[in-house]
Amino acid sequence: MARSSATYVPYDLRPSKQIERRILVDFLLAARSAGLPVSSLPYVGMGGIKFVDFLMMHKFLGIKQFVSIERDADVIERCKFNKPFGNISIYNGDVSDYVDEFDSGKPHIFWLDYDWALSQNIFEDLIDLGSKLVTGSFLVVTVSGEASGPLRRLNDRERLRYFRDTLNDFSLDLSETHFSDASIRFAVSTMLLRILVYSFRARHPIQFFPYIKVLYKDSMWMVTVGGYLGETARGLSLAQELGEHLPFLTAWEGESFFQIPQFNITDSERRIFDLLVTDRPCDRSTARIVRKWGFDANFVRQYRNMIRYIPRYFETAW
Repeated sequence: MARSSATYVPYDLRPSKQIERRILVDFLLAARSAGLPVSSLPYVGMGGIKFVDFLMMHKFLGIKQFVSIERDADVIERCKFNKPFGNISIYNGDVSDYVDEFDSGKPHIFWLDYDWALSQNIFEDLIDLGSKLVTGSFLVVTVSGEASGPLRRLNDRERLRYFRDTLNDFSLDLSETHFSDASIRFAVSTMLLRILVYSFRARHPIQFFPYIKVLYKDSMWMVTVGGYLGETARGLSLAQELGEHLPFLTAWEGESFFQIPQFNITDSERRIFDLLVTDRPCDRSTARIVRKWGFDANFVRQYRNMIRYIPRYFETAW
């Protein structure tokens, strides 16, 4: 049985991960504003031992039914002890087992937050789930954007061969240069997006709308694709709603991804940036200060887009 990364990765203290979570919550809030019954849907995720996304789904969306998938039998008792709500069920098994057993006529919210590389098993999970989720469901998938696990030991050509053997049709237009350490996250993004869209292709007239396409990095690059399964008219209407709520995201129709900026600044510096990006007209003296610190106009623009999503961390004395 594979060891859970929740035992050694502090998922609650990863700023880019937390920005990603807040974007997903805002996505679901926008869907609720558009008239979708988001708060009544069951949430299926991978909560580990800290259940950070579960807490957020309950706090911001009022979701009341949860399932946490945990494949590491050694931490099951810790999961049961640490779960914050009595309405969280812990499923001990692989995602593949849960998806294989999943059978529901009710829409769900799924966040399959894998922390390993895109693989044959993940491909099969998504194909299987694509035949089972009903209209009105939401699906979010996260995978490693790096050459992790056995891929780390392969050269670029061998990585290309691996993905051609594993995910043939989804990597045919990619070359070995796409699989260098510097570029592989973009190749993984493209393949994951194509697999998700393909998973629902046989469901016409409903389709999958991949509104959320993001890359982010804390200790390693990760790739997330998320969206809504529904009829075309509803999907296009929701796309307009998201354009107003999350204007920095890329268009859902293409294969481009939004890369979450990394904001390595102190809390004192952050107070200056907060003033700068919210003051109208812009205070020129404040702008000169941040330029002296080495931050350009692009960084300021990115901060303005992300100001609502950047977490703050504090140490408290008990």
